[in-house]
Amino acid sequence: MEVQYILWLNKKHLNELVKKKEVLSLVNDYFKVNPCRSEKIMRINMVNKFYELRNLHVHKASPNSVLGKAWKHYLIQWNSLVSK
Repeated sequence: MEVQYILWLNKKHLNELVKKKEVLSLVNDYFKVNPCRSEKIMRINMVNKFYELRNLHVHKASPNSVLGKAWKHYLIQWNSLVSK
């Protein structure tokens, strides 16, 4: 099982998410009730798609395959949010 680490600062407390389940819970529950008001919300909304693609192992697929192209398209979308 791969462990994902995400850190964020919340009211002077450093919190750490360790498991995929916790990350998805934060995205699906917390941010629905307390939406992010910045452009970061666009990336937050892409987290579910990231885990869907990772479960299909598209990141390991050949770049010319359908799955490889789906991963490339996702990365282009993700990276385009940084350059704005």
